[in-house]
Amino acid sequence: MRVAVKTLKADTSKDLRLAVAERAAQEGYLGASFFFSRNGHAELQNPALVFPTLGYRLAAFNPRLQEHIASAIVSDPNIESKDLPSQLDTLVVSPLQQTPPPTQPILVVLDALDECQEQGTKELLRLLLSEVPKIPFTFKVLITSRPESHIQSIFHHADNYQGVILHDVESSIIKSDIRLYFQTSLASIPAHLVHPSPKTWVRPEDIELLVERAEKLFVIAAGLRRFIFDETVNDPRSQLNTLLRREEHSGMKLTIDEGLTVVAAVILLREPLALSPLERLIGLPPGDGDHALNHLRSVIFTASSPDMCPRIHHASFPDLIADKIRYTEPDFLVVTED
Repeated sequence: MRVAVKTLKADTSKDLRLAVAERAAQEGYLGASFFFSRNGHAELQNPALVFPTLGYRLAAFNPRLQEHIASAIVSDPNIESKDLPSQLDTLVVSPLQQTPPPTQPILVVLDALDECQEQGTKELLRLLLSEVPKIPFTFKVLITSRPESHIQSIFHHADNYQGVILHDVESSIIKSDIRLYFQTSLASIPAHLVHPSPKTWVRPEDIELLVERAEKLFVIAAGLRRFIFDETVNDPRSQLNTLLRREEHSGMKLTIDEGLTVVAAVILLREPLALSPLERLIGLPPGDGDHALNHLRSVIFTASSPDMCPRIHHASFPDLIADKIRYTEPDFLVVTED
């Protein structure tokens, strides 16, 4: 089937749909996409802009296609103002018919079709169902939409598409997909940290708890993932522990006094000390020292390894933070003598 339709409920996460397009882009077969939206600019609801947008992105995707699409525009400079059948034929179907078959399929994604202006949606769908099969190689169109009646009425009279109602999929399959989402997305988090952790930092039992917490909804799964990798906290292990309501000590629970102790130790030590032994010296769990310095990188350089020493960027910083007269924040003053 050339056209695949995924019917979604309102609570289905847009992150899931974006992930499909991102995965296709990473693997090199996303030819073009159009994401409809009622909440954005009016252009994102306009069916008359769909095929010009797809043509533009297909031209950027494939140099050979670009030649044919550019030639078509030169021949008909006002094509963007023509009717939908002319746009589809001139900017998409004819150029693809003239292009040698690519080595892999080309995917086009139309997301949230239900947010397109209703008046043009039916014509757009009819055209795709009738014209896409004329393309001589594997060219697939993925459409996602809520089950609006005006959209479903088109598919009731068509048999050349594959439809999936996402929320009718068996629970075990949904859980399996959410499990895979957590496994892959959480495994990628350490690469974004200053001190990367092993990709196996999340235990299998943690994944299962998250899957249950998601309750078969990707919108919840995506929210849990965002909470775990909150860049303002920058401590995913602590966030995970908090989410799973563990009572163990974590960097997120650093007190102001503990954070100030780390800063004071960096400033007052006669010889620089690496973070790992520094944490042991002041009695903090591994990782808490780096977490305490996370938002002070403009004044304290934190090395890329816990075995390297944090250093002060400029000598004026320890002078200021230890000066009772110049420094006006007594709660954060480093007292160097009794």
